[in-house]
Amino acid sequence: NNSNTFRWTLSNSDASYQVWDDVVIVNNTVVSSVTDIANVCGSNVTLQADNALNPGETGLWTVEGSPSPIPVIANPNNRTTAVSGLNFNTNQFRWTVTKETCSDYAVMNVDVIEVYATAGAPAEICSEPFVVQGNDPALIGGTGVWTVGAGGGAFANANTPTTTVTGSAQDVVNTYVWTVTVNS
Repeated sequence: NNSNTFRWTLSNSDASYQVWDDVVIVNNTVVSSVTDIANVCGSNVTLQADNALNPGETGLWTVEGSPSPIPVIANPNNRTTAVSGLNFNTNQFRWTVTKETCSDYAVMNVDVIEVYATAGAPAEICSEPFVVQGNDPALIGGTGVWTVGAGGGAFANANTPTTTVTGSAQDVVNTYVWTVTVNS
C-alpha cells in the first residue's frame, strides 16, 4: 500500500498548546486493461487481460449486456480464461480489477465472424476452359483456394474466387472444392 499521512495542527500563539489530527490516505489505485479480439471463427476463445494482477488485487470476468445464449466463462477469476458459446457478431466481456474499496474495469469486444464457402451450383460443360466462381473471402478477412475433389482439372489461379479450369476428366463427375480460411 502506498499511504500518506497528513497532520492538521492547531496551536496557540506561543505554541504552548497544540492539538492535531492525522489523516492517513491509502492509494489503492487499480488499472484494468484489455485488448479486443477480432475475426474469431467458431464459438470458443481465450480471454486475457493485458496486465497481471498485483498483490492484493482480484479480477473478475463477466458477460456484458444480455446476449442469447449467454457465453460461458470457464474461470471468471483468472486473468486468462476460456470462453465457450460465443454468438456471431460482437460479444462483450468486462474485466474488473478490485483492491479493497477501489476498482476499475475495461470492456473487451470479441468479434465472431461466420466463415462460409460458396462454390456455385453444379454445371454440365460442353467445352473448356470453363469458369468456377466462389464467394470472395476478402470480405470476411480471409483467403481461399480451389482444389480438385474428384476427377481432374487445373486452375488458372487457384487462389482467386473466380478462375478458369482446363483439363477436366471426361465422362466422370469432376468436383472442385473452394476452401475459405480466416486467421484470427
